[in-house]
Amino acid sequence: MEQPTAKVRACSCPYEAIRAIYHEILPEHPRVEIVNEKRQRAMKARWADIGRRLKAKKQRDGPQERLEYLRRFFTRAAESDFLTGKKAFRDGSVYIADFDKLMSPG
Repeated sequence: MEQPTAKVRACSCPYEAIRAIYHEILPEHPRVEIVNEKRQRAMKARWADIGRRLKAKKQRDGPQERLEYLRRFFTRAAESDFLTGKKAFRDGSVYIADFDKLMSPG
């Protein structure tokens, strides 16, 4: 199996690597079966955002650094009782942040 951190150009978004990291770190979350155009746009936008954040922090900005940033991001989400549905709202309902929500700008 190819590692999700395979070499990619910084300007090209490695859709499959991002999806693989999500599945690895959040295996209990809904699976991403199809990477459609809408998801590609969201991933590409987040990929660009990560590059800007790394540059703003004067950190190295390459594909491996961006994938590691996403790995840390998904790990933080996995550790969140709220985002993983481990903590219910007062009304007893739970929320699980799926891939699409995690890739959204908010």
